[in-house]
Amino acid sequence: MRDTCTTLALLAGLSLVLGCPAGDAADDDDGQNAADDDDSWSDDDMSDDDYADDDDAWQGDDDGEYTDDDDDDDDSAAADECDEIPVDPTTLYLSADDSNSQAAPAMARQLIEEGNQIHGGMRPYEFLNYYNFYFPPADAGHLDIHPQVQLDEDGTYTMLIGIVSPSADDIGRRPRSLTFSIDSSGSMGGHPLDMTKAVLTQVAHNLEAGDIVSILSWDTNVDVPLELEEVSGPDDPELMSVIDALGTGGSTNLEQGLERAYELAEASFSEHRLNRVILLSDGGANVGVTSEQLIAAHADDADGEGIYMVGIGASSPASYYSDNLMDAITDAGRGAYVFIDDQDEAATIFGDDERFLTVMEVAARSVQVEMIMPAGYVMQEFHGEEYSEDPQEVEPQHLAPGDAMLFHQVLTDCTPEAHDGTEAFQFTVTWVDPVTRNPQVDTVTLTVDEMLAEADTQLLKANVIVDYAMALTDVWDLPAAEREPFLTELRDTADDVYMNTGDADLAEVATYLGMYIDNL
Repeated sequence: MRDTCTTLALLAGLSLVLGCPAGDAADDDDGQNAADDDDSWSDDDMSDDDYADDDDAWQGDDDGEYTDDDDDDDDSAAADECDEIPVDPTTLYLSADDSNSQAAPAMARQLIEEGNQIHGGMRPYEFLNYYNFYFPPADAGHLDIHPQVQLDEDGTYTMLIGIVSPSADDIGRRPRSLTFSIDSSGSMGGHPLDMTKAVLTQVAHNLEAGDIVSILSWDTNVDVPLELEEVSGPDDPELMSVIDALGTGGSTNLEQGLERAYELAEASFSEHRLNRVILLSDGGANVGVTSEQLIAAHADDADGEGIYMVGIGASSPASYYSDNLMDAITDAGRGAYVFIDDQDEAATIFGDDERFLTVMEVAARSVQVEMIMPAGYVMQEFHGEEYSEDPQEVEPQHLAPGDAMLFHQVLTDCTPEAHDGTEAFQFTVTWVDPVTRNPQVDTVTLTVDEMLAEADTQLLKANVIVDYAMALTDVWDLPAAEREPFLTELRDTADDVYMNTGDADLAEVATYLGMYIDNL
């Protein structure tokens, strides 16, 4: 979520267009991610019929756990949710992953451009993280809470909650201590290496005198061409020379590359600096200790010291990319996860210093969101990472400056006859100040009518973005004859909202849906 403002126009004319669920087969009960066993999102060498029944799709139960549910009947989903009507208010804890984790849309974009079909899991919350939404920044020392809902034609409520941080200007620029751990194995040759150099070059443009940079590259062995270098300013000559000389070859020893990176990061660590380990890789690991748990433990140990991991993925073709490994490592490392598909993306994410801070910096640590729903309301679909009535089962996440965590879900009112719009929802966000480490809390209470009045094009856009993310894989659950009409309807909806708002992100969504239709 960045600071691009969408036009608040023609809401009434669009609310019904976007208020309805996209279709039975397209609506996963919870929007949780699915993944092929081979880590590949694309299997273009297999027929459509091989994926008509995707046994690898995972559903989320009411506690946010993953359970295999091949027999789910979407037509009766709302009725099933109301089998046990809550007679008391329900407290849920929500997670949407770190606000700066946003790899999935760029990976999907490259796969579509390569002519692939996408059969692995999309993470809708990363799409919401990636595309531009606007909320007024919170005051320094606070997080703002912006809930809004719309009433859908089927009687459900679609809800968007924005948890908004102060602006990057309020956070300020800290001196930087950046350690780049670069995969230089043979699989990184060509396009991935070009993307790695593009990222490093963009980062170099925004450095200031006194920032500390280390670069190590690893294949079978680890090489450290730049160790604890205090740069002279933007485009430091020694740094640029090291970037230019990077090459590839050999096997992949990711575990050793990370271990050495954390040693360098600890050597330059200061509580007054922005301390980051930045991993650039296609996610492969075939030499040394390759267990995801062991690799992630390095980042998890460092989290307590304030050294977070940023994962930057690149691959060619994108269907070879090991997303599961990179997602697991960066999730444990409590930092951003992005994917760079072209030079423009490298410039967009890392070329602007304010955007750089939304990827690298933290405005609020250990953010946990609590929602108390009135009696009779139940969660029907959740498009975040996880939710539960037990706060211990939902891992707190970080929030970047000038950014927002977005939570998108569908609620069912099982007792509409008992409600008149004055029933209230309470939202509370607890978090830790990243500098003082003091716990903080902000809360807001709004009635359903008040949240209906707050609904604007932010919610409409979020509906399109979530439907887009889910449709890329859900389309393969449909009979072959229904796939093109299903995607065409969604593309036309994105086009309509773009025409009425001028939102460039929706133009991109419509364009890639059109390309995806051509890939059917």
